[in-house]
Amino acid sequence: SDVYKRQRLETLLSENEGRSPLPNLVSTARTSDDVSCKVCFSLDYEPVMISGMSHQICRECFQTYLETQVNNGQVEGLKCPHCNLQLNEEMLKRFLSTEVMGKYRRFMQNLALSKDKRTKYCPKPQCSRPLLANGENTIRCPDCETEVCGKCGRAAHGKIPCEK
Repeated sequence: SDVYKRQRLETLLSENEGRSPLPNLVSTARTSDDVSCKVCFSLDYEPVMISGMSHQICRECFQTYLETQVNNGQVEGLKCPHCNLQLNEEMLKRFLSTEVMGKYRRFMQNLALSKDKRTKYCPKPQCSRPLLANGENTIRCPDCETEVCGKCGRAAHGKIPCEK
């Protein structure tokens, strides 16, 4: 059953790339007993509540969707698959385990770092710590003590010009 749910969710996501996989289904309450989860089709489910709105998706399917997105690194602009609402960290905490939330935060941090032109990475392969260059010619990695050029991000090379 879990395999089926995951496959059904992946099918919905791939068929509706860039759009909400469950368009136009927002309701404020379950109106009849024949309303099913739009992913697993279960009739016996508690609909997910987000921002005071009931969704025609069960908690288990919603969690699977969120976990899949996070595990695949798809954290930027994460939206509800039901109503396309942008999900924030507080909303995600209600549905994700501590482990998956930690992964979410690491992906978000790496995303922010990748967008900051001042970010350099320690060139030592065993380290690779992100470093912030604030105009310094040389940065020292606090983890491994490697000196890094603040302009090109390679190992510090003194007065020798940066390679292009």
